[in-house]
Amino acid sequence: TFTLRVTNTGNLSDTINFTYAGNTWPVTLLSGSGSLLLPPSVMLTAKTDVDVAVHVTIPITATGGMSDTVTITATSQGDPTLSAASALTTVAMYQYYWPIVFRN
Repeated sequence: TFTLRVTNTGNLSDTINFTYAGNTWPVTLLSGSGSLLLPPSVMLTAKTDVDVAVHVTIPITATGGMSDTVTITATSQGDPTLSAASALTTVAMYQYYWPIVFRN
């Protein structure tokens, strides 16, 4: 899970729409409180911000070292020419713990 902070720096309330692309692993967008963002958007009053959690599910078939990149784009509904994008890369890492056995 990655956390992105989105800020409305304008003087008016605005709705920010989120899209994501480029990924093959499942992606879920969550609000700061952990609830699912459906539709993937948030309403922000002027000069406020919100955290959006990007949850990437690594498939059970992934092997150590495999990776996937998703690009998250936040776009203003009030002015669609205003947008920001962030690319996030997730890498499957595995740790193995072997028991220690002592013998006389």
